[in-house]
Amino acid sequence: MRIAIVIPGTQGDVRPLVALGRGLAGQGHAVRIVTVDEFRSLVHGAGLGFGLLSGDLKATAAQHQAAFERGQGIATMLRTAQRVMRAMVAPWVAEGLAACQDADLVMAGGGAVPLGASLAEALGRPFVQVYLQPNVLFGHLPSLRLPVPARTLPSPVNRSVNRVLDFLAWQAQRPAVNDVVRKGLGLKPYPWPGPGAQMRTAWPILFGFSPTIVPPPPHWRARARVTGHWSLTTDAAWTPPARLMAFLEAGPPPLYIGFGSMADQQAPARAELVVRALALTGQRAVLATGWGGLPPGIDAPEDKLMVIDGAPHDWLFPRVRAAVHHGGAGTVAAAITAGIPSIIVPFLGDQFFWGWRARQLGVAPAPLSRKTMTAEDLAAAIRCTEDSGMRDRARTLGMRVAAERGVDAAVSALGDWGLLPDTPPHHALPHDAPLALDVA
Repeated sequence: MRIAIVIPGTQGDVRPLVALGRGLAGQGHAVRIVTVDEFRSLVHGAGLGFGLLSGDLKATAAQHQAAFERGQGIATMLRTAQRVMRAMVAPWVAEGLAACQDADLVMAGGGAVPLGASLAEALGRPFVQVYLQPNVLFGHLPSLRLPVPARTLPSPVNRSVNRVLDFLAWQAQRPAVNDVVRKGLGLKPYPWPGPGAQMRTAWPILFGFSPTIVPPPPHWRARARVTGHWSLTTDAAWTPPARLMAFLEAGPPPLYIGFGSMADQQAPARAELVVRALALTGQRAVLATGWGGLPPGIDAPEDKLMVIDGAPHDWLFPRVRAAVHHGGAGTVAAAITAGIPSIIVPFLGDQFFWGWRARQLGVAPAPLSRKTMTAEDLAAAIRCTEDSGMRDRARTLGMRVAAERGVDAAVSALGDWGLLPDTPPHHALPHDAPLALDVA
């Protein structure tokens, strides 16, 4: 059957869904990933079809991040988010229809769930929502949208806070979804409170994170499954740069330091802080510049610091001793799977939650504040990751998580729910077949 997976976002959002698509393609299904042009080569490299959603999500993400960090009032932030999202999704109605027109099943992840659900409804196709973080079904946990309180709150309080924040998040999306997407598809608008009822009770849900890290609550709905991480292994053809290999082999395992898709106006000062922390601890480090969380030009001894644009986490993390990062869901999963401790410096959103959870599991010290962190703070956190107890817990947890086979569990769940044929196709797609699935 033909499956369209709608997932605009950062690499941390897209890469796990490509892994899921690859698992489905391995069962003989034709899979198209519907995302922004930045990930066309990633999708093709996985042997999948590509559907285009236009736009510069890097610039949009930076705009949202800047608004969040300025501490604007809720009303101002809502208006800003509404304006940005309306403009962003305007071309996605026609592009999404083109990409999903021939699909037998539509799936969508994260913030694209209302878009994917609307496309599926307009086309009369079944729909599955997918998440890399806990959603409304985990209302008993701390909010994914705010810094975690210093003291754990009772579940009823968490549920109340989450309901309010979910409502506000929907109000930010509502004009884009109702006035642009739903209207453009000829569908009735979602009600004022949003599509929460469908999300909680009607649409099947796959959660692409580890049940060992975040177990499902005791009262669980049908057609919802926490499968384990969806990890896209590095292509065997990928070759690490010679200078990176030389650095890794020239001494003891270094730290990894990188903040993924986060942008940071204070990146030069943060780089100086990192260099001072390395000097205080005597550690070496591989520093990934990403989208701008750290600058490319850093003054440090070549035997102590290697600066790279990036490298696949599943390849690099087993070769480092600990990871300093922003706490994105994918980066946390990669560090835990590699069996190494993390030092988490959250920027926004669910990163605070993952920092809290990693500390609860004993594989990370307390998250550091990006705005107030000093070199001494980072050095102290680095020393914490040298604790034998933390390193042992990280290794043990990593072995448990690595054994979960999340993609296989997700494919099995779709079959159990009657969304895939009882008997998979006899032949997998030819290697060049997905290219015929491209929708520019």
